[in-house]
Amino acid sequence: MTSEQISISLAKLLMEHIGFGDENEHYGRFPELEKLDLSHEDQARPGIRKWLLPPYRDEYGQTEIERQIMRRTFHVCLSRWGFIPDAVPIPGITAYLPEEMSQETYYLNIRKFYKWVWEELFHEPFVRLEVTSGLQERIDVDIVNFPHDPSRWTNPQYGPIEAWDSRVGVNCWKDFPRS
Repeated sequence: MTSEQISISLAKLLMEHIGFGDENEHYGRFPELEKLDLSHEDQARPGIRKWLLPPYRDEYGQTEIERQIMRRTFHVCLSRWGFIPDAVPIPGITAYLPEEMSQETYYLNIRKFYKWVWEELFHEPFVRLEVTSGLQERIDVDIVNFPHDPSRWTNPQYGPIEAWDSRVGVNCWKDFPRS
């Protein structure tokens, strides 16, 4: 297995800024978020720019190593599943959905949204990795607490990326291949 400097936990923290997570609840942003449907590009891209780009720039992308970790994590997750596993509910994507929405539409919306996130964060079109099996992610807290400072990464611990597969339960590339 290949050990990588990727952290799904770190990517989940970033995604809390645009979804129904603790930070947005604390700052009273839920009413504004509830009005959005981020399955539509005209609402998603401004939302990504407003809620994800500032924390990415200011908290998770200050150093080159942080940007590399976040980019590689997103690349692996989006290539493997089409989304970040266990991320907070996203308005119009995984929260406040119409009951009549098909499972296929649901996962296509997720994949579409995360492609827009990729383009806004990394300023390039998303190109899917063909191989993500056999990778290991960092699972220790040091990389999450100190992504900007590798000198504080003591005792790295790794876990197989496949461990997420049973939690995720779907591969929206394989199960719902239409773009």
